Amino acid sequence: QFQLMRRPPIFRGIAYMSLLPSMMLGYFVTKDAYNRRVDKELDSRAAGVSPEYSQGGAEYYNKILLRNIALRHFQGDQGRKMYNAHGEIVQGVFRVKTANIIDRRDICANQNFIKAS
Repeated sequence: QFQLMRRPPIFRGIAYMSLLPSMMLGYFVTKDAYNRRVDKELDSRAAGVSPEYSQGGAEYYNKILLRNIALRHFQGDQGRKMYNAHGEIVQGVFRVKTANIIDRRDICANQNFIKAS
């Protein structure tokens, strides 16, 4: 209905370029959501191997959180920009690239096991 082929090429270029930001936003939001889901799924599968793997995953993520809290304290203002008070990495408003460390720790800690008979 816009009859873009009858308009000058510069008009078509502007029309197509106006779509670019929304397409890029959609791409990055979808990509980040997929990466978060994959992170959680892989943690769940790894923790499901055995109770030792589950315990090891929870311990690993606890140590990461403690390390981030220490880095936040020792780096001063720069550390406060990078990590929150719980040890989570501060991510952007529009892009949350990875799953939260606390969520990943909880996935490992709350893994249920089916005992073979």
